[in-house]
Amino acid sequence: MRHGSGGRLYGRRGQPRVGTRYLRLHPYTARLTMPTESQLRDHDLRVRIRRLIEQGVLPVMVPKQIAGGYGSGHLCVGCEKPITGTQVEYEIEDCRNGRSLRLHLGCHVVWQIECARASPTSSNP
Repeated sequence: MRHGSGGRLYGRRGQPRVGTRYLRLHPYTARLTMPTESQLRDHDLRVRIRRLIEQGVLPVMVPKQIAGGYGSGHLCVGCEKPITGTQVEYEIEDCRNGRSLRLHLGCHVVWQIECARASPTSSNP
């Protein structure tokens, strides 16, 4: 089954397509897999999230509670792309104002790495 140009449900090798670069459907088990190290080292995403922290859009915090599930279509605060139903969505409460923050799994991990880097108690330069 195919949908228009570029919207195919299956790739060239007949494997199901997943519309994200952070989560991939494992070709043999048809299960979602975790982001790889190279995906988490996406320089542009790290720079963007660092800038959002510096601008005060994202807080420097370790969430006390994280709600996770499949995407609801909301925009990710980290990359500003929709979190689709085939992607993992993390929802946390901003410690500063109680606002709900929704992030892709990979964006959440990069945000937490940048929080550790930006933390005043961090020994990283």
